[in-house]
Amino acid sequence: MNELEYIEDSYEISEVTKGKILNKYIEQNLENKIENYEQIVDSALNTISQFTLIKGEEIKNVKVGLAFGKVQSGKTTYFLCASACALDNGFDIIIILSGVTKNLLTQNKKRLKKSFRECKTFLQFYDSTDFKDRVNTVIDDIKDDFNSYAYSNINGGVFISVLKEDSHLRKINQIVTEFKDKRILIIDDEGDQFTMNTKINKAMESTIFSYIRSILEISDNVSLLSVTATPQANIFIDIFDELSPDFIEIVEPGQDYCGLETFHSNNDYISFVSGDKREFSEDLSKSIIYYLFTIYETEFNNPSKYNNTKNWMLVHTSRLKTIHLNDFEELNDILSLELKPLSLEKKFDFLDIHKNKTLSKIKSVFNEFKILEKFNFSLEEFLQKFELVLNLIYTDYDNYNIKIINSDESEIDSEDELQTTKYGILIGGDMLGRGITIEGLTVSFLTRDTISGKGNIDTILQRARWFGYRRNVLNLVKIFTTEEIQSKMIEIYHHDVALYEQIKYCVENNIPIKDNKIPVPVPKKLDITRKNVIKKGSIKRNTSTSFLQQRKVLCSIDYSIHDMVNRSVISVLNRSKYTTCLKDIKEYNLLSQDLLDSLKQYFEHSSAYSLNWRLYESVKKILKDNETISVYVIKDYEEESKGYTLTKDTSNYKSTDDVYVGNVLSGASSEYKGDLYHFNEKNHIQLHFTRIKDEKYTDIYSGKKVLFLCVNNKSINPTDYVQRR
Repeated sequence: MNELEYIEDSYEISEVTKGKILNKYIEQNLENKIENYEQIVDSALNTISQFTLIKGEEIKNVKVGLAFGKVQSGKTTYFLCASACALDNGFDIIIILSGVTKNLLTQNKKRLKKSFRECKTFLQFYDSTDFKDRVNTVIDDIKDDFNSYAYSNINGGVFISVLKEDSHLRKINQIVTEFKDKRILIIDDEGDQFTMNTKINKAMESTIFSYIRSILEISDNVSLLSVTATPQANIFIDIFDELSPDFIEIVEPGQDYCGLETFHSNNDYISFVSGDKREFSEDLSKSIIYYLFTIYETEFNNPSKYNNTKNWMLVHTSRLKTIHLNDFEELNDILSLELKPLSLEKKFDFLDIHKNKTLSKIKSVFNEFKILEKFNFSLEEFLQKFELVLNLIYTDYDNYNIKIINSDESEIDSEDELQTTKYGILIGGDMLGRGITIEGLTVSFLTRDTISGKGNIDTILQRARWFGYRRNVLNLVKIFTTEEIQSKMIEIYHHDVALYEQIKYCVENNIPIKDNKIPVPVPKKLDITRKNVIKKGSIKRNTSTSFLQQRKVLCSIDYSIHDMVNRSVISVLNRSKYTTCLKDIKEYNLLSQDLLDSLKQYFEHSSAYSLNWRLYESVKKILKDNETISVYVIKDYEEESKGYTLTKDTSNYKSTDDVYVGNVLSGASSEYKGDLYHFNEKNHIQLHFTRIKDEKYTDIYSGKKVLFLCVNNKSINPTDYVQRR
């Protein structure tokens, strides 16, 4: 499982530098505006360096790279930075695939021009609406651009924003064919969406995939960089797929980023709602009242703290447009019939039954969310400003800051037009999913789920519009959702951590991602991505048992780490008594804390943990209490052993920094059927001190022993996981 090996290759990645275009981009967009922007620049430089491999005087261009960031973490800034770096280092044309809607295309071109306005003398900008019907004229214009750069002896380039739509991509095919001698970088924004072959299991090609594949095949000078926060489709597609990445760049978020760990590793920012249609109005009403408390906090109680930032609410219950209209009507009824009458009262000692019921509900929400402790204002103070607070989002039916965003209702041409006021409520579905940033989003009402309760991890994760740089408004944030959805998000959090660690380990150790089996936890109700983009049989789903064995050992680290662990464990054993059992195997009863302390170096080594995370989690859980635990020493440190030999693969591979040892626990004879078979009746830890050998049976670490661990922990629930075959 998880055989991490690398291909021996004498190519080296190219060296890249910060040139005029990148420096101007940094000066205009990053300096004094984004903290730790150097991290973004370093990622961009590293990405572009990997598209060109050098061996002596030979140059080889890499076809496909993948940039993996976090949802709402600023990937656009990264790929614009990478574009500037590419133009400074040998690329001539940058083609940006901008989604499937014209508003995203328009937004992308505006953003490009704004981001590179200081470079307008040596950059030209086009989008696919410019040449949909006159591509030959645009080709002539681009030729004139390059002739002008050559005449003026300047390093210039061309940006082209393109819809992921067949007629637009057909024109791009013509342009790339015309300029196939130029170095071209295609940047696929949201590269896991629409680009993948959705007909892989029908032995056919979907339209967009077919066009992009054919564009890549026009010339060796054309490369593709897919950029996404949900790379499951890109990573788990067949490794022979033309869009399978040759390398991955991890785009780390900034320090103020709030994502899965912040919002879904616990329930601190969650308020559960039923999801039942019969209780929908009450649940939505509670979320709106809480939102009104946040408006009072930012506008009247503590405006200097929030520095005039936006404060918006999101309602996402369905992808169906009819439901969006229903939600709008429900929202309007709550505001106009329930809350507005209360705002017209200057005193709140009236006896009207309806108004008293509303007031009672407000008091209930105020107490439930501990608003006095949270924001330090009283209910009475809030009620005195209630009319002003409500009027910031709703005055009457013809005067409100509530927008439905879908293909029927939206007239938004760019993200700048999405939130034109300081406060407001957005209602929508797919168009308020991936790619859209909601500035100052503090309150989210998300009940969208499938009838079966199943779903795809990447799709669900992209709905989390509350992710992002929210540290300044974090105290305001509340996510109203169902227990079922939160349960999925917690599972997705664990999946995301494991996927990130697997990818990070490959990146940091120069291991091709295609050689990694990538085992990651996926619960039964979820799939990693759409089934129609994953070739049948290319991945498998397994369920762990209570018994886990270590199948990896780090050889990239100095032996001193292994030696330290060995000595620490042996010291604990030497202080303890043992009995012998089957095959004279020593059985100890140790204090769990003593053993945990002795294994500290294993658990604190990030690379070791990423290779054996399921094992280590199980060991930590079984050793967390200061009780005794059975420990079997299967292979003693002093005992002679033949050692474990690495698995053999094709002749193209060599032994790696990380050793796959096969089934270390299999039985050697009919009398002894294996450690799992004989020792599975109770919770225990197994210790295997043994030598390891490479494929040529040569001892690694000069025959010095390392420790393998096994654990049987019946108290943990089995983990469902998937991996490449």
